[in-house]
Amino acid sequence: MINNRPQTWLTFPSAMGGPPERVDYAWRLSRPAVFQACLARHHGKLPRPHCDCHDQGRPLQLSIKGRTDEVEGQRRTVYHLACQKQEGPLHRPGCPFHGTSEIGQSDAARMPAIRSHEDGTVSMTVDIPFGLAKSVADAEGPREQERERGRFGSGGLQRNRLTLLGLLWAIWDRAHLSGWSPAQTKARFPRVLRQRLLTAMAGLETNGVALAQVADVVLWKADCRATALQDLAVRNSGRSRVLLIGRLSALPMPAPTPHAPDRWRMSLDGTSDVGLSVFIERGRLGNWAGRYPLAARVLGGTDRPSVGANVFVILTATMRVYAPPAGPTRVIADVQDYALMETSLQMVPVASALELRVADDLVAAGRRFSKPLRYDPDAEPVLPDFVLQDTGAAGRRTPMEVFGRTDEAYQARQAEKTAWYDLRYGRAGWWSWEPAIQPEPPPFPPAALHGQDPDARR
Repeated sequence: MINNRPQTWLTFPSAMGGPPERVDYAWRLSRPAVFQACLARHHGKLPRPHCDCHDQGRPLQLSIKGRTDEVEGQRRTVYHLACQKQEGPLHRPGCPFHGTSEIGQSDAARMPAIRSHEDGTVSMTVDIPFGLAKSVADAEGPREQERERGRFGSGGLQRNRLTLLGLLWAIWDRAHLSGWSPAQTKARFPRVLRQRLLTAMAGLETNGVALAQVADVVLWKADCRATALQDLAVRNSGRSRVLLIGRLSALPMPAPTPHAPDRWRMSLDGTSDVGLSVFIERGRLGNWAGRYPLAARVLGGTDRPSVGANVFVILTATMRVYAPPAGPTRVIADVQDYALMETSLQMVPVASALELRVADDLVAAGRRFSKPLRYDPDAEPVLPDFVLQDTGAAGRRTPMEVFGRTDEAYQARQAEKTAWYDLRYGRAGWWSWEPAIQPEPPPFPPAALHGQDPDARR
């Protein structure tokens, strides 16, 4: 069988000025001893190795990380490569280091909730159970304040465990959906979007469970199949909860029965095509409008005339197949935990209507940008709302902040952010908008002219 996958060549510059060493990245599997010996020789030395990807004319450098384990009484160090922090989106789509900076191996040592392995799989610890409830405490509804506090701040990680929302962010990043460039339009089509999410989950293990065995993505016009969903329900019946990702099409509505008077229905796009009914108890639904005000406005129709947006849901549920004597077979999903993520129409995550406005304006201007999603609270003192990827000199990107609140506590945090950005990037090196002072967003920094959009190869 012929392998048509393109090679990824790595360059290891010589510290003494001699000729560089070129290594095929595939050797980590086909020639592991040679590959490990090369990494060991260059570990801790400058200049750093790099792949063949470039940004604004400079090669994108890689870090060599080492992990020391004790195997049968002997200590052994295994080396691996990782992209530089926040440079994953700059690598070309076909590069193995593309889009991996937020959950890649470089973060593994500082992120107990996320552990990367040499074979490319990633193990995650999530703050929700996948096993079936074994106690009253496990059967209780979601701990709203604990799990969703500070959703786009540190809400992705609690107590060294990802929240359910944090897991959705991780999947979104692995699917290369937390950013945008003009060349990515097709990636947002329902069928392509679903395949990207499924591919992203294929290498994830969550709480010891391979997501590929317990998860699915339900979208309208995305080649979802009723038989596959039924097989998923049967395969996990009595064993574990199922993880579903979908797009909400309406606000939850009461759907009571004599046996479940507090039952509500969650309406996902495409559920009618696959015979899926999703229900949640009122206690588990919680304070819907308080937790997700933007989602409530969008799904309620308030914002639809002026701004377009999507509301994605990630949920765990017990599933069963219901085959009535008359009528089509259906799959019933009883939701245990859930989290929502609002996005622009291009699927870029946003935390407010103001961020949505900026994301839409950037897309309309044909800009290339990303939405940082926090997994490690200690990674940086501040987290930008967006990062322009097509500006700056010497490879520097432009952070973007929307200061949308005016309360005293927020003003103090705004002052801290401003001082940090001024020190790190200079007063002219970052962009901000204060709607309370300036109703319309200021002009965006101009894009640098540096050749072809790397996402055009996608």
